[in-house]
Amino acid sequence: MAIVFTIHGVNMPYMPVWYEKVRHLSGAQIGAMFSAALLARVVTGPVIAAWVEGQTDPRKGYMLLAFGLTGSTILAAFAPNYATLVAAAFLIQNCLSSLIPYAESSALIATRTGSISYGQARGMGSSAFIVASLLMGVLMARFGPWAAWTWVSLVAIVVGLAVFRMPPPLPHTGPRQGFRVRLKQMREFLRDPNFLRVTFGAAFIQGGHAFFYNFGTLTWLKQGIPSEWIGFLWAAGVLTEITFLLFSQRLL
Repeated sequence: MAIVFTIHGVNMPYMPVWYEKVRHLSGAQIGAMFSAALLARVVTGPVIAAWVEGQTDPRKGYMLLAFGLTGSTILAAFAPNYATLVAAAFLIQNCLSSLIPYAESSALIATRTGSISYGQARGMGSSAFIVASLLMGVLMARFGPWAAWTWVSLVAIVVGLAVFRMPPPLPHTGPRQGFRVRLKQMREFLRDPNFLRVTFGAAFIQGGHAFFYNFGTLTWLKQGIPSEWIGFLWAAGVLTEITFLLFSQRLL
């Protein structure tokens, strides 16, 4: 989980700066690009999950997603036009957004077996987010926006290799469900009013975050705040999150 969140801690605050400074996109173009990727995740997220879970060894699917993340960042660097760049950003966001739930679900499974606490594992992930954000603030001040691009590309390779250092999944004892069966189960979820209430609640929360995620760092840079201090600003918010997570089991 920690390695995946080091990518998240750089991609979310600092890649928009790379898109603006290196690829010369306007704020409207960056917003449209990220919006397209986020809207498509409503479909691509469940489809990717169904595909990965249908593999004999799901680690192969997540390894491909990690290497796909690296390939997408390379495509973004050499995209000859805006349409190709949108496609690259779409792949980056969808590969990363599929890796994060994998880390989350692995922590939940470990919680059920009693080996770890989800709050502690998620707190470690958030701690990794802070470390990556703070470090990238310093690196960007010294090397510029390309530092963020390099970090996302290289650490994604590390994630792909690290997946196979994890224990193999437990042998599948029941009948293996095909891709179409899994999609049918998803449609049944969409008929569950409790699931829909949680989904819409989460959607409003994420919608409230969206502008801050994509434009927080760009806005602070334009206000003259050094990138090192921007790393500290991101860290302050996540420190609050970590404190909550550490006490989450007691609160629940």
